[in-house]
Amino acid sequence: NVGTFEDHEALAAAITQVGVDVYLNPPEVCDRDIAGAYISQVGALVICQDNAKPGDEQADWTDNDLDTLRHEAQHLIQDCVDGKRGDNELAPLLGTEDETLQVVTEILPQNQIERIITTYTLGGSDRETIVMELEAFTVAAAVPANAIANEVIAQCSAN
Repeated sequence: NVGTFEDHEALAAAITQVGVDVYLNPPEVCDRDIAGAYISQVGALVICQDNAKPGDEQADWTDNDLDTLRHEAQHLIQDCVDGKRGDNELAPLLGTEDETLQVVTEILPQNQIERIITTYTLGGSDRETIVMELEAFTVAAAVPANAIANEVIAQCSAN
């Protein structure tokens, strides 16, 4: 169980508490057929909701929207792990690349791992970026929102 809607509201509050703004459906990001984004340099976390068009106000949240919030929150944590939030330098929370991939293969099905690798490779991502994405998909799939919120505070408060 990845948490209640209230747990996800608390996650969004934790993200805001560490100085990152949460945006829903901004047209300048959400017109690109993506679920969300974490933009390190400007301290923004974006959710492109399933039930909204770019520019819409908040819509009813879907399970996928909540998954996206957990996923993008993990990218925020990755930004804080290496010391300085906002420098666009991400590091995996789970350890080395090998340690991270070990956890990924224990949690995500092989076909999803292959789909993620293919999608991001075709998008021009390097190996390091793909490892960060695999970790974020894994955390979103397996870690409850309240635990992610605690990690946001732990990793990012000092930044």
